[in-house]
Amino acid sequence: MKVAFVYPHSNIPVEPSAAISDALAVVNVELARRLAKDCEVFVYPRRAPGQPRTSSHEGVTYHRTAVWPDLLLGRLQRLEGVLWRNPRKPFRTSPFYYPFFARQVARACREQGCDVIHLHAIANFLPIFRRENPTVRLVFHAHDHAACDFDHALVESWLSHADLIFSCSRFVTRNIARRFPGLAGRCDVLHNGADLERFSPRVGGPERDPAACRLLFVGRLSPEKGVHVLLDAFREVAAAYPGARLDLVGPSDVAPKQFVDPFDEDPLFAELGKYYRSPSSYLAALKQSLPGPLRARVRFLGPVPNAQLPSLYRSADVFVFPSLWQEPFGMPLVEAMASGLPVVATRSGAFPEIVEHGTTGLLAQRGDARSLARALDKVLSDPALRRQMGAAGRTRAQQQFSWDQSAARLLAAYRRLLGGTPVSPLSGQAAA
Repeated sequence: MKVAFVYPHSNIPVEPSAAISDALAVVNVELARRLAKDCEVFVYPRRAPGQPRTSSHEGVTYHRTAVWPDLLLGRLQRLEGVLWRNPRKPFRTSPFYYPFFARQVARACREQGCDVIHLHAIANFLPIFRRENPTVRLVFHAHDHAACDFDHALVESWLSHADLIFSCSRFVTRNIARRFPGLAGRCDVLHNGADLERFSPRVGGPERDPAACRLLFVGRLSPEKGVHVLLDAFREVAAAYPGARLDLVGPSDVAPKQFVDPFDEDPLFAELGKYYRSPSSYLAALKQSLPGPLRARVRFLGPVPNAQLPSLYRSADVFVFPSLWQEPFGMPLVEAMASGLPVVATRSGAFPEIVEHGTTGLLAQRGDARSLARALDKVLSDPALRRQMGAAGRTRAQQQFSWDQSAARLLAAYRRLLGGTPVSPLSGQAAA
């Protein structure tokens, strides 16, 4: 079986496991390297300057494709609101969104004789790949809310070309199935995971005094991630635990507001507009919000390569993720649980299907610093509870969130597609 993974936004180096950091690059690499044991796997990411066009690693062939023509065309996005006035049809839904990459890779997949083409995140590509590969099984993999945010008729016309529609969580899958009931039979869940060998619990050593516990956040420093709420909560925690420390790991990377709350539907974002108008101000505001005595107890560690994350998880006592956004998944939560950490997060999006409240961690209310501080206090004040939740989290990761399980589930789905009755991309019914 020949399988292609396609995603133009990830930069995957020659030694992927050593340097990747963005979530979708991790998804592509971790699934591909496991599928390569049973399939011939090709991954099509973007080509960065100085990278070879083609390389192989762990049985996977990476065909890097230049995106500079698409980036030039992407300058049209500056006319958002002029040429693209319908917020349900932004530039990202137009024919000018990465067309050169899509057509070039679609033809390459045809020349490779691929049996399955797995498109990540960009549903616009589906009709292009269908035209070039009319008999190939197309899989679309949703990693965000775009399928439910964009124009209904337009997205439905794209998704009709997919033989299988995966989403990264039940939360996203349910939303897509509700919005497109005619396609619900093609929808399924494929959770992201963690490498259980790399992300493993700390072994040995004395238990840290609760007063000196280390809290860890891993993610983008962006308003929708609620880092400002975490700092507000940490002021309360720091007063009760004089040796507590907080490490913030991740880039200062503010996502455009139209990606997280495009229609101003979430009241929690009403007061965050200033950060989206001036993205560079968010990191400065976070640092300025800390009173002098706390500045030495909060470390902004910046972006960290994926290879260095396991040691950071093992050095922490509690993982915290205070997102305001309705998160489609939350890979750091799974990595933290695999590392044996109790998790304190918010009731946002897919988080409740990852964290078992009261068993593997605690869930606080979105945007509520007091609720978050109380949850942290409950975990910090009880070493036995931390151990119990950490062990339960590790077990849950082993049972439900390992990359090995996700890859096995994906391989089984491919085999069903190739061995089952063909599905008409237009009608959604079994072909006669």
